[in-house]
This record gives sequence, C-alpha cells and structure tokens, in this order.
Amino acid sequence: FPEGYERLISTNWLAANYKAALNAKNNSYAFGAFIQTCDEGGTRSFRLPTTLEEVKWQTYINMAFGAKKLAYYGYDNSPGGTYMTLKGAPLDLYYFVQETNAEIDKFDHVIVAFDEWVGVKSFLGTTSQSNEAFDKIADVELSSLTGVKNVTTSRDLIIGEMIDGSGNHGYMIVGYD
Repeated sequence: FPEGYERLISTNWLAANYKAALNAKNNSYAFGAFIQTCDEGGTRSFRLPTTLEEVKWQTYINMAFGAKKLAYYGYDNSPGGTYMTLKGAPLDLYYFVQETNAEIDKFDHVIVAFDEWVGVKSFLGTTSQSNEAFDKIADVELSSLTGVKNVTTSRDLIIGEMIDGSGNHGYMIVGYD
C-alpha cells in the first residue's frame, strides 16, 4: 500500500475484485474495473489519490486480477475539481492518470495476449507480520503459481496468473505494501 492509502481502499477490496474477476471468468466476459479517483467525503471517506504511485498501484492490482477494461471513476463532489478546475486547468490527478495510461500503453499488448485469467496469489513480505486484505482472500486465492517454485520478498506482493492462447503462463506482479 502506498502510505496513507488505507483511507481510500478498503481491506475488502481484494475480495471484491476476486469475486468480480471470477464472475467474469465463469461467464466468459472481460473483467473491467474502475480506478477510484474521486473524493467521496461521505461515510466511507474516499479521498483523491494524491500521488502518481497511488493511481498506478490501483491500476496494476486490477490488471493482476485480469482486468481487460479500466476506467477512472472521477465523480467530483468538491468545489476545487477532480481532474480539472471549472476553468479547464488540469490538476495533478489529470497528469497522474495521463502518465499511468502512457505507461500501460507501452505493455498492454502483452497483457491482452493473455486471454485467460487463472487467479491471484498473495505473498506476505519478510518485513510484514500480517495483511488483513490478504487474509480475506486466503480461502480463494491460488495455492501455487504454475511453473514457479518459490517466491521470497521483503514486501507484500500480489501476483496474477494468466494463460495465452498457446498455453503460455504470464504473471502480473504488484507490490502491496
């Protein structure tokens, strides 16, 4: 997690992603996800991502869950704006999304070649004692990754496994601490 992100993304988020990705897989449609880029301010206290890393982190986690369609949820409940001011001047979040999309454009052809999402596996880093979000997917995550003997990491990781049309396995690896 990027520091302070707990106020934006619930520990239930991975479990919700898993259910949505599995439903898409079981019903033969592409999994799509929204990247949370709004300031809700109500009882859930969603906040705007404040760094490029926060936007990328959400995006890549969704890709590890096999997301083929991504959209940015930018409902604006603030007088200052989310992506742009009322006068049309871009704000930081506009540039964060722009840079994230540009980075994805460099490798999306690889990701979309893997048309079957197998699942995800979480790995607790050697510097972590526990991860509540990982606990909530423990019963449904993959028990192992095909062709991977061992993973050792100092940081918490999520690894998504996919298969292409020729049976090759691919992995999306995302830091989760």
